[in-house]
Amino acid sequence: MRVIISGIIYLVILWLASSAQAQWVSPTPIGTAINNEACVGCVGEVKSANAQGTTTTITVTIASPGVMTWTGHGFSATTPTPVNLTTDGALPTGLVAATNYWTIPPTITTDTFQLATSIANAIAGTAINTSGSQSGTHTGINSAIVANGIGLSPLGISLTAGDWSCTGGARTIPASGTTTQVLGVGINTAVNTIGNVDAGNGTNRRVATVGANLVTQAGTTPSRQLLAATTTVYLATAVSFSISTMTVAAYQECRRMR
Repeated sequence: MRVIISGIIYLVILWLASSAQAQWVSPTPIGTAINNEACVGCVGEVKSANAQGTTTTITVTIASPGVMTWTGHGFSATTPTPVNLTTDGALPTGLVAATNYWTIPPTITTDTFQLATSIANAIAGTAINTSGSQSGTHTGINSAIVANGIGLSPLGISLTAGDWSCTGGARTIPASGTTTQVLGVGINTAVNTIGNVDAGNGTNRRVATVGANLVTQAGTTPSRQLLAATTTVYLATAVSFSISTMTVAAYQECRRMR
């Protein structure tokens, strides 16, 4: 009898193990069918934003609002992405070279988008109008220009009320001859402000003199954001550097905990 009971228990354990294995789903976000908005308001909802530092030739219409064409840009249709522009000619009135702009998520198509002058305006849908004339070849850069020692939020995610955990990171993209001395990153509801990890702002500074033309990067610790109403949570950066100019690429992700 004892042998029979032991055998039954063994079979039950095998069945439970195989059943659990069949129902387990990998959380790793691999593939092309990812939809971070698949369950809005549900525990586990994820929203993300990024600036990858990519560069390509773009065109812009003279219109109200102006429309940018960047073939296969891959920008998010739910969160703003920073873009700055250069040209070997002249940009139309309304756009200035070496100035930070942000994409307006609802205007995103496969190859086109509209720009705003801030993350707040991008979330609000306030687009830039262009006018006058233009010339030359324009280049779009998917990164944010930073001033030496001055805080800047390259990314921001509008989150609905709830309990969220946010993290992020940034890497420097120094111009020729530029040396990164200090890179700081943090999560905060105040724009362009890194904040303090003791206040729950998820700050992690990496101090490093890495040499001319070299890249450094840093990431935040998790930052819990208890939101009573829809709020924009920002990834903030601050870079100290010498010589020339600096831009940053960045990534931010927020997950609903409850």
